Amino acid sequence: MRTRRDAIRPLALVAAVAVALGTLTACTAKDDESSTLHVLAGSEVKDMVPILEDARKATGVKVELSYSGSIQGTELVASGGAADRYDATWFPNNRY
Repeated sequence: MRTRRDAIRPLALVAAVAVALGTLTACTAKDDESSTLHVLAGSEVKDMVPILEDARKATGVKVELSYSGSIQGTELVASGGAADRYDATWFPNNRY
């Protein structure tokens, strides 16, 4: 059974991505690399790719997802290995 909370989560996620994209758009030039947001992501967010493509068309900011398992991605972040490679992380939960 889906709850109201389950229905609100995708909307909150889209809003958060829109804010991040808007901020990046305001802070960067419109060349390819500076308008790309590199995100370390869990494979569970693959279904968001069409929404991110719509956001790219609207803002000019491309979101490049690099998929990782939640534990492996968390270990990469905790070790500092993600610092120079990714602008953000996007995992399906905050368990780790």
